[in-house]
Amino acid sequence: MYFTWQQQFTLLLTKYYVPAEAARASSVLLPAILGDFRKMLSTAPIGKELEESYNTEDGKTSITVRGKKMKSGKKSTLLVTDLLVADVPVQFDSVPGFGRCLILE
Repeated sequence: MYFTWQQQFTLLLTKYYVPAEAARASSVLLPAILGDFRKMLSTAPIGKELEESYNTEDGKTSITVRGKKMKSGKKSTLLVTDLLVADVPVQFDSVPGFGRCLILE
């Protein structure tokens, strides 16, 4: 069975919340975390790796995001290279030219 990275994220949250709460937390947390991290990456120098950790509001778990800004032709591309829930990684699909990652648009 194949799970998208978003489904994996939600499944990892079910270790700390019942499924309905995990789904709700995922739908709120994920966009907020990725939006904040996108802002950080957009101001970072090309090639510099960044890492940021976030805690859930109730303190039950932490989420760590790692990534970098890469030069892609005349523009830059913002990449999330790692997304971890309590140090357990979410598996991204392979993106041609970038490897396993998530491109933030």
